[in-house]
Amino acid sequence: MAYDIDDLSDLLNKLNKEFPNSETVKKVIETVNMCEKSIREDRHNFRRPLQSIVGYVDILIEDENELAPQEKKDYLEVIQNCAKSMIYMANNSLDVGAIEAGKYQLRPVEFNLERAVKNSIMLHTPEIKEKNLTIDYQFDETINREEMQKYKGEEVRIEIVFSNLMSNACKAAPNDSKIIISTKQENDYYVFDMHNQGVVSKQIRASFFEPYTTIVGTGLGTYHAKLFVEAHKGTIEMKTSEEEGTNITVKLPRYITF
Repeated sequence: MAYDIDDLSDLLNKLNKEFPNSETVKKVIETVNMCEKSIREDRHNFRRPLQSIVGYVDILIEDENELAPQEKKDYLEVIQNCAKSMIYMANNSLDVGAIEAGKYQLRPVEFNLERAVKNSIMLHTPEIKEKNLTIDYQFDETINREEMQKYKGEEVRIEIVFSNLMSNACKAAPNDSKIIISTKQENDYYVFDMHNQGVVSKQIRASFFEPYTTIVGTGLGTYHAKLFVEAHKGTIEMKTSEEEGTNITVKLPRYITF
């Protein structure tokens, strides 16, 4: 007999009532709850690359005759990166739980941090076009680009951070407005600021980075961003006001020590 998640919850509740003092039942319930949470989070993480793949395929089909060869190549690379991200996430679906428990061991490899951030922004081209948003990417020229292109961390997780934040910015930004992403260096940190003219609702400001905090969507995007930034020994914060809009600041250490 097959059970969906609601059926399993009912079944586990019955088991718990029938065997309230059973350590075995408690372990089973704990394991199933962890798996259920992982499935819920996977659905959220998989939705973004799937939407991007569909969006870029639509662009390639509908605007094929208007796209320059380099644009087509760029879009195909985004599709390829989305597919790689999905494979990576499928192989690491329980890592979020390990990060939450403080038991996760980062597996850093060398990658181009600047390109990873820009790839994350490009994932949202369909939403950007739909709302007629302008993206202003400001890169401080004092940054050592060669050093940044040899950053050591987990590329896919960094891309998830900025993709989730960009997704929120696109949803919050008013039509025909501007999103500004600026990058600079402060001592031993790379600092990324993402600004949009939307305002975070007062009812969720205090819990903005907590799980399931949302007006729309799943409420996991900013939570995962915080987890993955902190796994890289970095920090993330949000400031919002009716006068200034919303600014999210991510600080990543230039060199991660273990």
